[in-house]
Amino acid sequence: MRTGDKYLPESDAHPPKVLPAVAAHAIAAYTESGDLVVDPMAGIGTTLVEAMRLDRMAIGVEYEPRWAALAMQNVEHAVNRGAPGFATVVNGDAREIEALVGRDVRRRASLVLASLPWNLGDSCCDSSAFVQVLSSCRTLLKPDGFLVIVANAGRGLGQAGDVAAVAVDAVLDAGFALHERCHLLLAPPDDEPMGCAADTPLVVARAGGPDDHSMENTGCGCGPDLRYNASSRRSA
Repeated sequence: MRTGDKYLPESDAHPPKVLPAVAAHAIAAYTESGDLVVDPMAGIGTTLVEAMRLDRMAIGVEYEPRWAALAMQNVEHAVNRGAPGFATVVNGDAREIEALVGRDVRRRASLVLASLPWNLGDSCCDSSAFVQVLSSCRTLLKPDGFLVIVANAGRGLGQAGDVAAVAVDAVLDAGFALHERCHLLLAPPDDEPMGCAADTPLVVARAGGPDDHSMENTGCGCGPDLRYNASSRRSA
């Protein structure tokens, strides 16, 4: 999926975190043409390329210079192949995302799309940095914008439910209210008929409070509403 004509072959060197089909689904479900999408951990630019192909604007932040440079190359590659949208990449620490992307982006993003760090949930991994990234992204979202976390399974998080639970904790700790949860089932390629379908949970949140009824009937509709707040989680 990465080495086709949408991405440069060098992209295969990066550990995949967000499959193009998953990013495209989230962007199509939670944004409209011309909307702004932000990826605070852009990697090779998968979210940016898929946003451009769907005629969205996108900004990505990537901490490692190597991947930030490759993400920009993939963006340029998408432009050369006729993608109608626009995207850019900034190299830096997403915990300071507003300073990196500029204050003019404040309250303009319709979607923040991020992947759960591969080792989040391991005893050796401190989740505070990821929570800080999500908290920093709140200032970029429109009042009716969405935060979507792609909860791919990582080391020590083999069960999809466990992965989603870790993502839910991070979202709530960052001050968001849960909106819904989806499970995307991706069938194996035709040339791997015995392969297993990939189960990718998406945890979807909003910056508004849990009693904000403007959230109702909004979303992709492929999962039940899980709207509750941090206090109800603790009491449970």
